[in-house]
Amino acid sequence: MSSWSLASAVSPTVTGGNEVIRLSSLKSSSETNLPSRGSTGSGLPRPTTPVPARKLSSKRPPHLTLQIGAKSKSHEAPLAETENTVLSASSSIYATPMGATPASVSATTSPANQSQRSQQSQNSSSSNSGGSIFPHEQYKTIKKINIGFDNIRYTTKFGIFNRDTKDVLMGLSGYFKSGELSAVVGPSGAGKSTLLNILSGYTTFGYTGDFSVNGNRRDLKAFKPNVAFIRQDTSLQAFLSVKEAMHFAANLKIGTHMTLAEKRERVKSILEALGMYENRHTRTGQLSGGQKKRLAIALELVNNPPVLILDEPTTYVEYFCVAVFDSNCFLGCISRGLDSSTTNQLITLLKKLALEGRTVICTIHQPSALTFAMFDQLYAIGEGHCIYAGGSQNLLPFLAALNLHCPESYNPVDYLMEIATHDYDTEDDNQLEKLIALMDGGRNEDYRQNISARLAQLAAMKKVDQLMAAGVITPLTAPVMSSSVPAHFLQSGGFKPLTPINELSSRVWDSQTGGIGSGDVDNKSCCKPKKKKKPKKALELDPSHLCNRENIYATPFYRQLSILLLRTFLLIWRDSSLTTMRFVIHLITGLLIGILYFGIGNDAAQALNIFRYIFYTIMFIMYCAFSGILVKFPLEFPIVSREHFNRWYSLRAYYVAITLADLPIQIICSALFIVPTYLMTQQPMELWRFGMFFLIVFVTALVSQSIGLAVGAALSLKMGSILGPFFICPFLQFSGFFLMEKDAPVYLRWLFDTSFLKYSLEGAMMAIFGYDRERLDCQEMYCHMTRPKYILKNLDMANGNYTFALIFLIGLLIFLRILAFYIMSFRLRLFR
Repeated sequence: MSSWSLASAVSPTVTGGNEVIRLSSLKSSSETNLPSRGSTGSGLPRPTTPVPARKLSSKRPPHLTLQIGAKSKSHEAPLAETENTVLSASSSIYATPMGATPASVSATTSPANQSQRSQQSQNSSSSNSGGSIFPHEQYKTIKKINIGFDNIRYTTKFGIFNRDTKDVLMGLSGYFKSGELSAVVGPSGAGKSTLLNILSGYTTFGYTGDFSVNGNRRDLKAFKPNVAFIRQDTSLQAFLSVKEAMHFAANLKIGTHMTLAEKRERVKSILEALGMYENRHTRTGQLSGGQKKRLAIALELVNNPPVLILDEPTTYVEYFCVAVFDSNCFLGCISRGLDSSTTNQLITLLKKLALEGRTVICTIHQPSALTFAMFDQLYAIGEGHCIYAGGSQNLLPFLAALNLHCPESYNPVDYLMEIATHDYDTEDDNQLEKLIALMDGGRNEDYRQNISARLAQLAAMKKVDQLMAAGVITPLTAPVMSSSVPAHFLQSGGFKPLTPINELSSRVWDSQTGGIGSGDVDNKSCCKPKKKKKPKKALELDPSHLCNRENIYATPFYRQLSILLLRTFLLIWRDSSLTTMRFVIHLITGLLIGILYFGIGNDAAQALNIFRYIFYTIMFIMYCAFSGILVKFPLEFPIVSREHFNRWYSLRAYYVAITLADLPIQIICSALFIVPTYLMTQQPMELWRFGMFFLIVFVTALVSQSIGLAVGAALSLKMGSILGPFFICPFLQFSGFFLMEKDAPVYLRWLFDTSFLKYSLEGAMMAIFGYDRERLDCQEMYCHMTRPKYILKNLDMANGNYTFALIFLIGLLIFLRILAFYIMSFRLRLFR
C-alpha cells in the first residue's frame, strides 16, 4: 500500500465508490474572519483561478475527486464546502457520517441547511461542552498571535569581496494563524530557512517587506520575547541530564512569580506530556535524534510561548570528533533524518501544541501522507517564489485547476516538489510559472484551511494515537498551561494542569495588541508587577518605550549569573577528562622543566638560564591559556545563539559566567606549573617574591585568554585554530627576549612598548632580581653576572618597573575583555 493510499484509508470518506460531490459554495465559512491583504498589494487585479472544463480524471484518489460546477466566481477555488457541512454535523469527535448518500449530500447543500449548520457549528465551537470538534480548543490559554507578511525580499552576497548577489526570496506574502500547524516546504535552496529566520526575528537585516501581528505593524522588540525559535541544529549541553536541562531552563526563563515547587511541577508535567519523563536522568548526549528534538521543544515550552517556529524538526545534526588539539576536540557534523514513526510522533506533538492556540510554523522535507494530513496550512516555495499557500487538503484541487493531476499513488507534496524542480516542464510550457502566477506571491487566500481538512487531520491523529496506544510510538500529549480547566475534564482524564505563569513577554505584548488573551494572564507592566485591576479600554502604546532596557529577561542579571555559573561548574565537573588533561599537562611539563633547570636559582654562572626559565614559564602559561579558550566560544556558539535569542539570559551574564568559571581552573593550572619549577630551580625563597612572580605570570595568562576569546569570537572554529597563534607572534617578536630594544632599529623601537610580553617579562625579572636582592653565589673561577642590578642592566631592564608593568597588563586585560564581548555580540547578530 502506498503512502497516499494509507492516508486515504485513515481519512474520513464522504462519498462511496465513484460518487461525486457537486459544490455550490466555493468559500469556506470558517475563513470569513481572515483579514484581507489584497489591498496591500501592488494595486493590479489579482489572477483568476482557472477552472478545468472537464471532470477530473481517475489520477486523483477516489475520496478527493470533485466535480466543479459551471458557475464560479472570480478568483475563487474549488473547495469542499458541502463536505465540510456534512462532516461537521456530528456531535462526536470521530463519529462522522462515513456513508452519506448523494441524496443526503444534496439535501445539505441547500442554503437554508447550510446557514443552519453553520450556526450550529459556531455554537458548538463556542460552547464548553464535550462535543467540540477539537477537545483542546475549549482549554486554550495561549495568547493568539497571527503573523502576516507582505512582499518579503531577501538578497545574499557571495564570491570574492561579496561582489556577486543572489535573490533568495522574491516578493513572498502570506498569513499564519494561531491555533494552526503551518508547514513551509520547498526544494533545497528554495529559501525555507531564510523565511523562518526573518519571520522569527533571528535575521534582522538584509531584507525588505512589511510585517504585521494581529493586523498591527510588527514591533520587533516586542515581538521577539513571544517567539521560541528552534533551529535544525538543536545543540544541547551533552553532560546535563534531561531533568537538569529542564530545571536550568525553567529557572532562567521563569521569573520569581513562580516558586521552586511550581517550577518543578511544570517541568515534570511537560516531560510527562512529551514522553520524556522516563529519560529524565539520561544525559542529553545519549539521547536519540527524536528525543533531542522533543527535549529542544520542551525547553522552550517552560515559559509558554505563543509562537513556536521550528526549522527542520524532522532532521537533526549529529556531531562527532574529527581531531584533538591541545585537549580540545574539533567536531564534524552530519545531518540525519528521523524515521517515519518518530516523525509522526513529533508532528502529532506539534499539532497538539497548535490546538492549544499557539502559532506553530515549521519547515519539513518530504512529509509522509499521514504527516501531511496533520498540517493545517501548507506554504510552498520554489525558486524564491510562493507556489502554493493554503490548506493541505486543497493542494490537489489547486493543482487540478491548472490541469496538473497528481497520480493516485503519489504523495501530493512530492508531486509539488517535482513541479517546482521543473520535472514536468516542456519546451513551451513552464509549470512553475503557472503556480507562481496563480498564487500571486501568496496573496491568493482561496485555498486556505476548511473544516473537512480539520476532520481529516483528526483521523490522521487518531491513527497516530492508536499507534501510541499499541506501544509502537511513545505516547505524547500537549501540556495545558492553565489551571482553569473544567472539573469534569480533570476527573475524567486525571490530568493535572500546569501552574499558570504570567510571562514577561506576554505582559510586554499585551500593551501593543490591546491585551491578547487577557483572560489567560493578568495584564501587568513590564517593569514591575501590579495588583489585578478591572479590564480597561486598550491604549495604543509603543512597547519599545515602556522600559528603558532594550532587552527584557524574566530573571535579573545576578540571578542569570548565578544559574549560569552553577551550570558551567557542573559541566566542568562532568567533563572532567579535559580538565584533568590540562592539569596533568601543566604538572608533567613543570616537573620536566624543574629537572632541566634544577638548582640554578642562586648560581651566578646560570644567570642567563634563569632568564630563559622565566621566559619559558611566561610562554608556556600564556599559550596554554590562549589555546584552551580559543575554541570555547566557537564550540558553544550554536547553544549560546539559540538560548540568547530565545531570551534565556543576556550575553553579558553568559560572558561574565564563562570568565569567572575559568578563573579557578587557570589558577590551579598556573600553580601546578609554577610551584614545582620555582622550588626545584631554587629561586629566592621569599614569599613576597614568589607572590609577585606568580601574579605577573597569572595576569599574563588572563591577557592571553582575552586575546583567545576575541579571536575565537571573531573567527570560525577552523580559522581560529589555524590563525590563532599568529596573533601572538607580533607580541612575541617584540618581547625583548630575542632582540633587546636597545639593539633594534630606531623606527621599530616603539613596537616594543605595545607588546604585553615585554611588560610581563620585565615584571617577572623585577620580581626575581629586583628590589635589592643579594649577590648570587659563584662556584666558578669567574662569574660575570653576580650582582642582580648588573643582570637587569645587561638585559636592558635596568629601568623596569613592576608596578607599571602590572597596571599596563591589567588595563590591557580590561580593554581586551570589553573588545571580546562586543565582538561576540556582533557575531551573534551578524551570523544569523
